[in-house]
Amino acid sequence: MDLNLVFQNLASPTSHHLGIVATDLPLFDRAKHLEELSRYFQAYGICFLLMDFDTGQFCEFLTRSASTNRYMRMQAQRAGLNELRTLALSRTEAFFDALVAGRLGLATDIVSLAAHVTWHREWEYEDDYYYMRFLHGLVGGQAEEELLDYIDAIDRIQEEGPSARLGICNALIRRDSGLFATELQRLLDEKQEKDDIKRPNCGDWDTLFWPQSFLSIEGLALLQVASLVGIVPSEEFALCPSHVRIAFQDQPFEDSFGEIA
Repeated sequence: MDLNLVFQNLASPTSHHLGIVATDLPLFDRAKHLEELSRYFQAYGICFLLMDFDTGQFCEFLTRSASTNRYMRMQAQRAGLNELRTLALSRTEAFFDALVAGRLGLATDIVSLAAHVTWHREWEYEDDYYYMRFLHGLVGGQAEEELLDYIDAIDRIQEEGPSARLGICNALIRRDSGLFATELQRLLDEKQEKDDIKRPNCGDWDTLFWPQSFLSIEGLALLQVASLVGIVPSEEFALCPSHVRIAFQDQPFEDSFGEIA
């Protein structure tokens, strides 16, 4: 795998999706392209980090990813489109991207815009939905009683024993740093194992797989959420290097979607 070639291969699909997003097509026809564009922005950001150690561009492109998702949700809300599959909470990592980039305000915007989204069997797995609903609720300041209901829902749904994600939710609600570190490492180990299985069959054309195989945006986002509840692990986690843990910031940023009606 040549990361430089992977980076170059991002250009064509990104331009394709940007071109369609910028048209006056109805949101229903653009939504999938917005979803894909968010993923490609994330991949660009990770490539800048891996190739040049450029945390500035890393944060810039993760912010673009999250802004893309926020724009899609805003437009859906204005148009009264509540049945778009792309509204599903777990379909992209845009919410995680906002947290990793240190854009807490952007993350809470996504939380607010997604507050009405209910679980659809055809959109996402139910435990994935409640996992994201828990994280949205924790970041958005939802009542602890409601957060516990989400945890109970995850526990009820799972059939193969407590997952790492369930353990992470329990650790966050209890402010248990030891449990959090254990369950986060388990989650990262599971990701590494899955990626190791995929890796031999992937080529330079798998532009979305390779960047994500070297870094865990979810893991970094969970570390950001943990910091919000007073958990700051001292451990170094695989796929979550400490130099990429960006402090939350209030500085304004340029939102290119502000120019698209």
